Amino acid sequence: GETGRPLDLVARYDPATDTWETLHRLPDPLRAAAGAAADGTFYVIGGTTEDGNTAAVNAYDPESNTWTPRAPLPEPRLNHAALELGGKIYVLGGYLEGQERRDVFVYDPAADSWSEGPELPMPNHAFDAVAVDGEIWMIGGRSEDEILRDVWILNTQTGRWRPGPEMPEPMELLGAAVAGDEIHAVWESTYQVYDTSTGEWTTG
Repeated sequence: GETGRPLDLVARYDPATDTWETLHRLPDPLRAAAGAAADGTFYVIGGTTEDGNTAAVNAYDPESNTWTPRAPLPEPRLNHAALELGGKIYVLGGYLEGQERRDVFVYDPAADSWSEGPELPMPNHAFDAVAVDGEIWMIGGRSEDEILRDVWILNTQTGRWRPGPEMPEPMELLGAAVAGDEIHAVWESTYQVYDTSTGEWTTG
C-alpha cells in the first residue's frame, strides 16, 4: 500500500469498458504479497501484515465475491513472485529475516498442497516472473544490494535454470506481463520490452 502500509483493497479492471470495480476486501491488510490466478480463482500469497510476515494464502472466487483460506506457504515470504503454469502456482524467491531467498514453492490447487521446486540460481527478491512458451522467466530484482538486469529461465520439465537475455537497464520492484510475442517490464519511469520473435530488448 501507500508508504508501505498494509491495505485490504481489491479491485478488478475490465478492459472492454475501461472501468474499475471494487471487490470484497482481503481478509487481512497486506503489503509485498504476490498474486496469481488458476482455473478461475485468484490467489493472494504471503506478504506482510500489521503483525509481521505471513505465510497465509487466500483464494478469491469471482462468482461468489468471497475469500477462502487455503494451505499456507511452507514459510512466510514477502517481495516474492507468483505465477500459474500448467495448472500449478509457482512462488519464487522473496525476502525473509533480512535475507533474499532462493526457495521455489509449487502449489497444487486441486490437492491444496505445496511442494518444493528447483531453487533459483541466486538469492533474489523484488523481481517479477512470467510464463513464456511453457517456461518461467525471472526478470530483474535485487540481490546482495545490487539491482539486477539479469533474466533467468526455468524449464519446469527438466528442473534446470539457464541464463536469458539481459535487460538493457536494471530493474527492481517491477511489474511484468506477456502480450503476444512480447514481454513488457515496467518500473517507475523505466519501460522495457522483449520481443521473443527477434530476441531483442527495446526501451520505451
